[in-house]
Amino acid sequence: SNLKKVAEVAELFYKSEDALNENLESVVVETCKKIQEQMLNLELPAKIESLELDVDDMTCVAEAVLKLDFVNYIPRAMTSLDILELLKKAY
Repeated sequence: SNLKKVAEVAELFYKSEDALNENLESVVVETCKKIQEQMLNLELPAKIESLELDVDDMTCVAEAVLKLDFVNYIPRAMTSLDILELLKKAY
């Protein structure tokens, strides 16, 4: 179930012994804070442009995104062209 997935992620970042028995909202908030802290510590590039990728090369990235599980759960189905447009805007 989705709750179990959230709890599994929470246990990795939030260090909760039993996230399933805690208030889901507070577990999610704390987990997001921990993930954000970890990401800031990685010092990843802030912009796609910093990765030195050509915008035209992002077509294969857009196609790969469609294979991710969570993309199938958004309210509107997306095509690789939709995702490419998002990538270009983020670039």
